[in-house]
Amino acid sequence: MSFKPKKPKIKPYVHYKKDDIVYDDEVTAVIDFDLICFKAASAGEKRFILVTHTPTGAKKQFKSRTEFYGHYAKKAGGWLAKANKQREDKGKEGFKLEDFEIVDDRKVDDISFIFNSINKMTARILDACKTSKYKAYMGSGENFRHKVATVTKYKDGRDDMIKPLYIKEARQYVKEKFNAIEILENEDLTNLEADDWLVIESYKGYQNYLENGKCLTIQVSTDKDSYQAEGLFYNYDKMKKPFLVKGYGRVFLHQETLDSKEEIKGYGQCWYLAQMIMGDDVDSYKPSKLSKMNIKGMGAYKTLKDTKNLKEGLEAVVGL
Repeated sequence: MSFKPKKPKIKPYVHYKKDDIVYDDEVTAVIDFDLICFKAASAGEKRFILVTHTPTGAKKQFKSRTEFYGHYAKKAGGWLAKANKQREDKGKEGFKLEDFEIVDDRKVDDISFIFNSINKMTARILDACKTSKYKAYMGSGENFRHKVATVTKYKDGRDDMIKPLYIKEARQYVKEKFNAIEILENEDLTNLEADDWLVIESYKGYQNYLENGKCLTIQVSTDKDSYQAEGLFYNYDKMKKPFLVKGYGRVFLHQETLDSKEEIKGYGQCWYLAQMIMGDDVDSYKPSKLSKMNIKGMGAYKTLKDTKNLKEGLEAVVGL
């Protein structure tokens, strides 16, 4: 008799408790529609690059620059490396990267596909939160972080990003269909982002939980920063249902897939401290710019894993 080995399972991102039902159908799902619009508009198009060998005019389509020339820094892999190896084996001179012209392009689905995706994502969110009540937020333009960021430009790495073709139409659809509140840029740059308002709403809902045992709001986002805030939180990409973040929280190591490495994750104030010392490449927030220390995921995990409260966490950070 042969026995099939059991497949290893990925541990859940969060652990629920039997007594964690702390809301009813009167709860309001507070949703960051910036992310939903971007996801839906991106899913409605297929990105690719068109590469032209300028000396000959020959053209070839690739899924990405990585597929064409490998790692963005080295540019010594991908199709180009294989093609040059074949040419060298035949005694021919290899291609030079500078002899190629790269143009970004995309194939876009009908706009109705994007609107339908928004509707389905929203319906799935409300079903998971077991409510029909929601408040939709969207942000627009710059905010106070652009004004106070003096070491590195806030979200500097996004300047060259190609936005989905129908992102404006997706946002307009959400404003009309879901009555989304759009936080507009003002002259003084004192406005907040959409996810700031989600945290504010989450905090208010959590205060009711502390007083009456029921949360009034569920923060709905896929942003990793949202795990910092106390209150009910639902990440529709990773969770089956809302998760209650209480107090200090913790950091832990998590493996997304069986083939991936363990990475630091967390929630609550402890997660805030971890992000503070690691920085955020997406938002271009880098503490290492003003320090000789460059703490990454594992360093932050080792620093905070044994801390039990905010006092211990702060002492661990200050002691670095």
